[in-house]
Amino acid sequence: MAVSRRRRVLASILVVLLVALVALRWAPGSSPGVNSELVGPMTHAAEVPAVVGSAPSPRVPRVLEPSPVVPVVSEGAVPPAPLADEGRAFLFGRIAAAAGAEEGTVGLMGCGFRPQAPGHHVDLRDGNFAFDTRSGPCVMRAWRQEGALKIFGPDVYVEPDPNQDVSVELQIPEFRPAGLGILLAEVDAGIRVDRVLQGTPAWEAGLEAGDVIVGIEGEQTVDLDLREFIGVAVGPRGTEVEIEVVGTDGNLDILILERDYLTM
Repeated sequence: MAVSRRRRVLASILVVLLVALVALRWAPGSSPGVNSELVGPMTHAAEVPAVVGSAPSPRVPRVLEPSPVVPVVSEGAVPPAPLADEGRAFLFGRIAAAAGAEEGTVGLMGCGFRPQAPGHHVDLRDGNFAFDTRSGPCVMRAWRQEGALKIFGPDVYVEPDPNQDVSVELQIPEFRPAGLGILLAEVDAGIRVDRVLQGTPAWEAGLEAGDVIVGIEGEQTVDLDLREFIGVAVGPRGTEVEIEVVGTDGNLDILILERDYLTM
């Protein structure tokens, strides 16, 4: 009996010692498994006051403001030109001497006019025309077709503003045009004959492909473009025109041709 009692007392003492040891090990100020002398002082959760039962503060998302974009311009760079004005203008008017002309014998060109475009129209009953185009400076001219010969009236410069209606008067020769019967090309030396139409004044005068016309009516052809040359070469039927021609043999000839109607 005495031995059993001693055993129970010793067991009770052992349990008390174990509880005390566990309590000491987990007391505030100690860290399990860590030697504070080696790692230095530590901050424990017990040192930070907390409200028991309160919900954690919500996280506020951080909004990043976009950085301003600064254009980088290299040295010597040229800034882009401003966009052209896209406004439209309306051109209308009359081609003098065009009333009653046959279809396809009178027309106009320039300033964006397109005969086949919707709204681009020349009325040959009275010579009136009307069409819309982009605003800004441009050049218009009327033309007249007579057989194989097309002649142009004088240039007319217009400068319509956006959404502006502009009236234009164009001119073409009132006479039925007559010419010489040659197909031409511009070259450095003047106007070259590329082809001579059979039975025409040029044919009868003996002009040949490859000849170069260096003068007409006293004007040097190096100073004329094709349209200007045709404007001098064309005239009423039966009138004469003087030309200076350098042949393929290098000789210079002065010829007088009588203008005539040209047929295809």
